[in-house]
Amino acid sequence: MLTFMRPSEETIRKVTTASTSHQLTYAEVLASADSRTPAGYFPNSWKSRIGVGEAVFRRAQEAVRQYQMLNLGWLQVVHSEGPPQVGQHVTTLAKSFGLWSLNVARIVQVDDACETRFGFCYGTLPEYPVAGEERFTVTLDEETGEVTFDLFSFSRPTAIPARIGWPLIRRTQRSFCLESSRMMQQFCSRTED
Repeated sequence: MLTFMRPSEETIRKVTTASTSHQLTYAEVLASADSRTPAGYFPNSWKSRIGVGEAVFRRAQEAVRQYQMLNLGWLQVVHSEGPPQVGQHVTTLAKSFGLWSLNVARIVQVDDACETRFGFCYGTLPEYPVAGEERFTVTLDEETGEVTFDLFSFSRPTAIPARIGWPLIRRTQRSFCLESSRMMQQFCSRTED
C-alpha cells in the first residue's frame, strides 16, 4: 500500500488483519532458503561478518527474533506477532522518495534446526509493490568463531508504481542490505547492561 501520508495505527491494523486471508504473491515458495533466484526475478544478496564468539551469535539470534534488521529509521516494523514462526505476519512501514509504503509479509520458514544457525524467510502478500521472498540468517562458524549475517532475496515489480520506479527500488534494496548489516553489527556489539 503506497500513500503520501503516514498510515494511521487503525489503517495499519486493518491492512495487517485483512492480509491474513491473502495468498502469497509468488509461486516459488522457499526458493530463498537455498539462495535460488527463480526465473523472472531479480536477486539481492549480502553477507557480512558481524563479530566473533558465541555471545555475539546469541545476540545476533536475538536481533533476528526481534526483527532488528528491519528497524532502520526510514523502515520500521509496525506489527509482528512475536518472534518468527511459520504463518505469522510481519508488517513494515517504509518512507522513501516521498511515499509511505505499508508492506505485509508472511513467514514461510524458520531455520532453527541447527545450534549454529538461525533465521527465517518471509514472502510477500498483495500489499507489497513487489513479489518475492527474503531470507535473513545468522551463522556461527564453529572453527573460527566468526558470526555472519546473510541476507538473500528475490523480487520483481508487480504494481505499476513499482514498475515505473524499479531502478530506484533496486537501489533501495541494495542500500537496505548494507544498512541491515550495520544494524546487526551495532546491535551485536553492544555490551549487556
